[in-house]
Amino acid sequence: MITSAAKIHIEQVVKIHCASLPYDFLPQLGQDFLSKTFYPAVITSNQAEFLIDTDESGNVTGFIIVTLDSGKFLLQIIKDHFWSFAATGIRSSMHSLKHFQNNIQILFSSTFSNKNTHPVGEIYIIAVDESLRGKGIGASLVNTAEDYLQQHSITAIKIKTRTSNKDWISFFKKSGWSVIDQFNLIGNNYTVLQKYLCASNR
Repeated sequence: MITSAAKIHIEQVVKIHCASLPYDFLPQLGQDFLSKTFYPAVITSNQAEFLIDTDESGNVTGFIIVTLDSGKFLLQIIKDHFWSFAATGIRSSMHSLKHFQNNIQILFSSTFSNKNTHPVGEIYIIAVDESLRGKGIGASLVNTAEDYLQQHSITAIKIKTRTSNKDWISFFKKSGWSVIDQFNLIGNNYTVLQKYLCASNR
């Protein structure tokens, strides 16, 4: 069952996030940051929808964050939780010059690199419990995210994923998405896929 996330779900979401995407930027900022700052901010954001899929026992099996405007979304949660973000960024940056450079690159990429002239929604994060993959949970979350964007008159949706994630890219291509860009960020190659939304999609 897919529903909006609440604070009681955050601990399970963080575990799935860190297990599924351990090398991505946000998990590297620490579980404490995700639990106490990032996900509570996502729940209250008016620029995103935070959805979870749960089993019959109420356990979270997967989740998705879909944004109306990723740049505005990130700027909003940074503004609303500035000191927590600043403290985490400073701690992370103090590890090495590379960490500092990565933080600056991520911030710039997330907030100032939107090249679209029309509103484009984005799957900001999606993850499914590793033991439950292949059961259609991810596809259901993506479909619900598309419905959410259509309800807000957004005509396209995009996602970025590591170029090495061939199975994930193939899944989206089979679902009507197209590759629109490839780029390098903090030493990783990413592929951007996009899909135009209309009533005839489903």
